[in-house]
Amino acid sequence: MFELPGVPLSELKESFSRITVYPGQRNVAEVCFRDGRCARMVLGEEISDSSLREITYNFDSDAILIVTGRGEVLDIDPRVNLGSPGVCPVVYLDQGHWSTLSKRMYGTTGLRESDIAAADALIELAKSRRIILPMSAGHALETSALFNAKRQDLACTIFQLSRGWQMRNPVRVRKYEMAKVLSGSAGRRTDVTESEVFSTAPGVMDLKRPVGPPGDGQPTIADLHFVMTILSGMYDVLLSPVRVESVKAVGWCEYYNNIIGDQAFLSRRREQRRTDALAISLVDVGAEALEVANSLGVSDPEYVTTALYENLQGMPFLSLYADVVDFRLSNRSRWVPNDLVDMLFLGCASAYADVVIAEKAATNYLTRSWRDRGGSSPVVATLPEGVEALQRVL
Repeated sequence: MFELPGVPLSELKESFSRITVYPGQRNVAEVCFRDGRCARMVLGEEISDSSLREITYNFDSDAILIVTGRGEVLDIDPRVNLGSPGVCPVVYLDQGHWSTLSKRMYGTTGLRESDIAAADALIELAKSRRIILPMSAGHALETSALFNAKRQDLACTIFQLSRGWQMRNPVRVRKYEMAKVLSGSAGRRTDVTESEVFSTAPGVMDLKRPVGPPGDGQPTIADLHFVMTILSGMYDVLLSPVRVESVKAVGWCEYYNNIIGDQAFLSRRREQRRTDALAISLVDVGAEALEVANSLGVSDPEYVTTALYENLQGMPFLSLYADVVDFRLSNRSRWVPNDLVDMLFLGCASAYADVVIAEKAATNYLTRSWRDRGGSSPVVATLPEGVEALQRVL
């Protein structure tokens, strides 16, 4: 399969039925023909500690199936690059609600009856492909902090119900929003694939776009190898029972905590504080803005700042991010390290998903920050509220 990287998959469908890789069995790949014959080849050294048993690509369905070391079967939805959303409603879950779904799927007792009914409803809707429950890098970060069966149960739940759907990394989302604003003056086009906030494309939730084979609209063996490598790596890591220590972004929250104690800031009128808060939020993403500007050939920092500020309301995620900064600074809310995760992932999801089921504190400030926008906030705090909100968009 690696000797013919440029061969389109469509040309191989008449001859082949599937390709399967067995990571734990001497890292063997098996290619099966339509007549039932199969050929095997050794890819390299055996991966003795792999959390995966099999990775299969089916030529008929274009689906990828992954079998875990515990025997769970995880499928990847073959529908890729479908936008945000458009196929069916997107429901983004805070990690705590993913934990509730995991406890329900793996028989943990002690759940409230209302949460059980709501969890069952979401699980059934996801399995029947009536909703999309995307995972994100935030989920991956918080899952990797767990260990043993609890981590494996949670990872399996997320993989089973997300079916490969991911939310694009929020930093990449706001970079795209800035690029749309700045590209006009540069006479440059933006990469439209970056506009797809929810997708099953490989590496969507990575901070940096992974380097893969150049695509020309015709998927090849090289593309398949790239997809299977990205997916198997992500699944293998999160299904491992070994805990990974996370790093807290302490400096980020202290920056804002210093502002809420600044008497010069607090002494200003409300209108001026809001202007300052919006400017502060743009300073917070200043390095990203300059990176985007440089990629577009825009070299005037003053123009970049002015253009982004004047077009802030046209950038769904970045404007909500700025509104949250304004609301929390005006209320003198103290910031903690995990607020960065919530601001990025729940904020991005709130700007683009149909329903966001968050934790209570984030629901409060996201909903309050939404009040000057058209329509109602998509953010609720409990699973039953989420199911109720979902019924209005199904």
